[in-house]
Amino acid sequence: TALTGSSFYVSLLLSWLCLAGIAWIISRFIRTQMQNQWGWLAVAILAVSRAFTDYSSSGLENPLVHLLMCLYVWFWLSERPLQQRFFATSLIYGLVYITRPDGIFLLTPASAYLLYQMFKQKQAWFKSSLLALLPVIAWETFSIIYYGTPVPNTALAKVNIDYERSVLLTQAYHYFKYNLQNDPLTSAGIILAIVSALFNRRLLTKLLAAGLTIQLLYICYVGADYMMGRFLSPSILMSVLILILNQYRMVRYEQVQAALVSALLLLTAMVQLPYTLIPNR
Repeated sequence: TALTGSSFYVSLLLSWLCLAGIAWIISRFIRTQMQNQWGWLAVAILAVSRAFTDYSSSGLENPLVHLLMCLYVWFWLSERPLQQRFFATSLIYGLVYITRPDGIFLLTPASAYLLYQMFKQKQAWFKSSLLALLPVIAWETFSIIYYGTPVPNTALAKVNIDYERSVLLTQAYHYFKYNLQNDPLTSAGIILAIVSALFNRRLLTKLLAAGLTIQLLYICYVGADYMMGRFLSPSILMSVLILILNQYRMVRYEQVQAALVSALLLLTAMVQLPYTLIPNR
């Protein structure tokens, strides 16, 4: 800010740096992890998702959450020893919590599985967890001393309310309905990822899909939000990662698969183009 004289350009630059990191990690996943053509459809959906594109340069916390999620999956899949993978993913888990507390729902099942593996192999899980979560402990200590509360003020103002549960669920319904009407491929991508994980042989995709489901249930529980797509931008990115890592083949022959994906890519562009280029009136 001191160099540019405006926090606006600083926030844009940081958002673009996060986006560049996300693009690099996804490209690596495509080269090393993608086993069929369906991942390209997922990338196309991400590229035209209003939720992802709008909030990837919003100046809010979304770009950093997106990058941390990609790094989490990167370290989860790495061939490092379990102790190192557990420490790295736990550290990122804590950083996601500091950035946006409800973002950890997307990662909790995968983290719980690694913790179970640490128990199973009788490794020093407590020491690793304590060291990895030191940033969280430091931040929460500061937050309690300075702000008087361990949770963000926005959570106290927006979540800690006395509305009837039926009112919150109704509001969540309208939120998802509005997103479906104005950003249909984001909603479709999330649903496709959850369904595909049911038929997938890869454990991580099932764990991430479970976290995705928990995140959506949480959105329903708190009555969603008034900013279209803000809560769904991490969800659509996670959905894309699930689809890229998907090992399930919907058709047997590569030529048929490629033709279907090409047709779906074209359909994706045709459906989403009006919503992407034409602003709401």
